[in-house]
Amino acid sequence: MRPYVSRALAASERFALPGSATHPLPLLMYSPSGYFARVVATAIEQSAQPLAGYRAFESEMTDVLGDLAQQGMGMAWLPDSSFVAGRLGELVPVGDGAWDVEVAIVAWRARLNARPAVARLWERIGADALPA
Repeated sequence: MRPYVSRALAASERFALPGSATHPLPLLMYSPSGYFARVVATAIEQSAQPLAGYRAFESEMTDVLGDLAQQGMGMAWLPDSSFVAGRLGELVPVGDGAWDVEVAIVAWRARLNARPAVARLWERIGADALPA
């Protein structure tokens, strides 16, 4: 996951990372109860530079935050998977990696589980998985 803004916002004088007390950045954040909210909090906490921003909008859905970022409403942390099929093409990553977080998803299943639905799901997961 990394922070993104619209091309227009990145080029404007309104946007300068990491923001300041006099010019805080509009942040498009995940709702506090969601997993990605904790991931973003980790990115902000681990950065060498303090981020000065305010919560301009909250949502549990990545698509909503991506759409708002694309409209120039602020900065959103988005997973790389948000950009499949050319979606969100007007967004650019910002921060030179300072606020990026690597996220891994791991799946397990019981070897002895022979239910057809589980087998189909496992095959699908395996087909889409990146090599370790």
